[in-house]
Amino acid sequence: MSEPFERDKLVYEQNCEQFRSLNQMMWQVPVIAMTLTGGLWFGAAKIGDMPGFQYLLLLLAVLSNVGLTIVLTRVRHVMSQYLVAMKGFNEAGHVAGGGTGIRAPETVAVTFRALLLISAAVSTIGIGLAYRANSKHPPVGRVLEVIELTK
Repeated sequence: MSEPFERDKLVYEQNCEQFRSLNQMMWQVPVIAMTLTGGLWFGAAKIGDMPGFQYLLLLLAVLSNVGLTIVLTRVRHVMSQYLVAMKGFNEAGHVAGGGTGIRAPETVAVTFRALLLISAAVSTIGIGLAYRANSKHPPVGRVLEVIELTK
């Protein structure tokens, strides 16, 4: 076989491997987000009389979900660029997977991003609710009073 064909074949195979890796990453982002958000919400609910930490945990949940939305957007964009490159190699053998509405090519990524942003919004609402609850019933202790220092 010719050298240009072998090079093109190798490039195509590497693009496919990279695409698979990005696809795996795209499916892992929501799992990471659910685990992180659930843990932070649990911590915020169990923190007790330390509203400052409660606000920080909920703020971290907001920032994490927004950050993971950005990551997911970038990963999906790079994946689409790999699809274009792979289509250029063999257009007749390329499966585009097109569609409209719920069958559109980016339906999964759009759904994941929407859910991440909803989680960020719920965390933001949680900050407001925690603030209202803590301003009606101020906490008894302070952070330094709760931590016992030993020599």
